[in-house]
Amino acid sequence: RVCTLSPILIINLKRFTATFDSIDKLLHKVNYNELLNVTSYMTSDLFTANDKSQNINSSTNNLYELYAVINHIGDNLNSDHYYSYIRSSDNLWFLVDDAHCQRVSSNEILNHPEAFMLFYAKVCPTSISMNHFNNRK
Repeated sequence: RVCTLSPILIINLKRFTATFDSIDKLLHKVNYNELLNVTSYMTSDLFTANDKSQNINSSTNNLYELYAVINHIGDNLNSDHYYSYIRSSDNLWFLVDDAHCQRVSSNEILNHPEAFMLFYAKVCPTSISMNHFNNRK
């Protein structure tokens, strides 16, 4: 029985479909945000246990913040390339592609059409600042 939320949440997006004779890439758009509130995905047991263990508002206790995205380029699993976006400890985003690394804007990361895996870290409610929300305009 799970009684608390994991400190790390990794979401592997379904980007391929397999049939008897082929594996094809799915090109549908996936929307995701820098902040993910998992409250609506929790069972009532987990919600109650999590709320009791933390003496704070449960909706802010169930937040995760995006810290990395792995992207997949290619039409199939036989000819492909992977690269990533990584958020630094000072909240700057970087594109990391083999030996190449460059700073990018958060707009480039969000809802990227090649997103394959999303990495979220549980947010400590006291670390959420108004600047985080004000920068979303």
